[in-house]
Amino acid sequence: MQALKRLGKPEDIADVVAFMASDGARWITVVTGTMRSTMHTTSSKGKEIRLPGPDHPITISPAEGKVCVTVAGRIVVESTRALRLEEKGYPPAY
Repeated sequence: MQALKRLGKPEDIADVVAFMASDGARWITVVTGTMRSTMHTTSSKGKEIRLPGPDHPITISPAEGKVCVTVAGRIVVESTRALRLEEKGYPPAY
């Protein structure tokens, strides 16, 4: 593996998550990987950004049941194949 020689962007991770949730990944049953980041560890508001590791686990797993996303009271996405992202100390995100 080789570094990209640029800072990572949120879209870089979003693209991987979107692929894993797509039909294109239907034959992938287990994913194990390590993310190494060159992102700064403080945000513009001074709050520390925690990187995944043994002391701060982040997991992605299939969500159970149906997940619906609504905007202004209208369902824009409905899926039984959604992913659940869990970060230590925060509620899960779908």
